[in-house]
Amino acid sequence: MMCGGLTMYSPLVRNGAAPGKKVGIIGLGGLGHFGVLFAKALGCEVYVFSHSARKQQDALKMGADHFIVSEDKENMTRLRGTLDLIISTVDVVDTFPLVDYLKHQTSCDFCFRFALQWVQIGGSAIGSKKEAIEMLELAAKANVKPWIEIFPMSKLKEATESMKAGNARYRFVLQQDIA
Repeated sequence: MMCGGLTMYSPLVRNGAAPGKKVGIIGLGGLGHFGVLFAKALGCEVYVFSHSARKQQDALKMGADHFIVSEDKENMTRLRGTLDLIISTVDVVDTFPLVDYLKHQTSCDFCFRFALQWVQIGGSAIGSKKEAIEMLELAAKANVKPWIEIFPMSKLKEATESMKAGNARYRFVLQQDIA
């Protein structure tokens, strides 16, 4: 939670995520799942965007209000100009024309493409100590729990291969089992 959770929590609070706000999360992986959990805990209406419907049921179980397959042009069109904040967790800039889906004077944050180089476009690589404390307090209050899979350290190779294959649901945790 102290890395991926904070990476998503920080842009949410910095951009005013609160009840009544519509937040789009692009990508439902290790980071995106934290975005859904924390946006819901902050009282937002949450839209998850993905390239396929494969993770739709997971997104809804996490609390997402809407799941949109980005290839579904009809649903994409009706969302134009409706979101208060979009946070992209995918390392792809050209997913769809993001600015078209934001309301006037709102924000779009990239957790990968620009943030890793600390280019200021509204990127979030991680948060501050103050935000970490606030995030943990919110997680305790709202019962936010990451979706994790535990692997023994002796199976690090299998965990790495599974992650590279895109099979993580949604964070891997290594547990010490090597003497």
